[in-house]
Amino acid sequence: MSATRTHGLMDGKEFRKSLRQYKPTVYVDGDLIESVVDAPSLQPGINALAVTYDFAHDPALAPLMLAKQTVSGKTVNRMLHINESAGDLLNKLETVRLLCQETGCAQRYLNHDALNGIGQAIAKIDDAKGSTEYGAKFSAYLQRHPITHNSSIPHIHGTADLQRDGKRSDLLQAFPDRLGTGVTVVFAPEKPAKAGDQPHHLTQGG
Repeated sequence: MSATRTHGLMDGKEFRKSLRQYKPTVYVDGDLIESVVDAPSLQPGINALAVTYDFAHDPALAPLMLAKQTVSGKTVNRMLHINESAGDLLNKLETVRLLCQETGCAQRYLNHDALNGIGQAIAKIDDAKGSTEYGAKFSAYLQRHPITHNSSIPHIHGTADLQRDGKRSDLLQAFPDRLGTGVTVVFAPEKPAKAGDQPHHLTQGG
């Protein structure tokens, strides 16, 4: 792998630096955390996420940790790649095994699943419009912002019928449509998302 293939890709040190740009309100055991990056109690999670960035710069791991986007022609971290083939799916699985062997739980692989879900939705929009506009914008966004999402799957107690009938509305949380898109996001959290204080953004799905 030549040096130019990873030129511009974020590494673990840059990931930690990027977290300093965010000022989340975080409490651990009732204590306010002034700096997520410097808090000893949060280091295991941050270190695990940093591995996903550092491994992308290891020439021996390039076949798994790097992927080439067809739309842009650029090489990206596997965790930011929108799958384009069966080979991409297999490489993602092997990447997850590799990362988890090193870290125990790399955390970031659900980020990859969430981004691919968004990618599929965008592809359908482009297909309906007969264009590639939104897909190109999404790819460009991921190039500019090599972010980590905390993508968690909430678990809910009770039956699906009760939830649909609205009889357990106390279990549902709704985010109002502040952007005027006509879409209100509703999810049913059982508990706060794991490691929600360490990534750049939080995506909650069900």
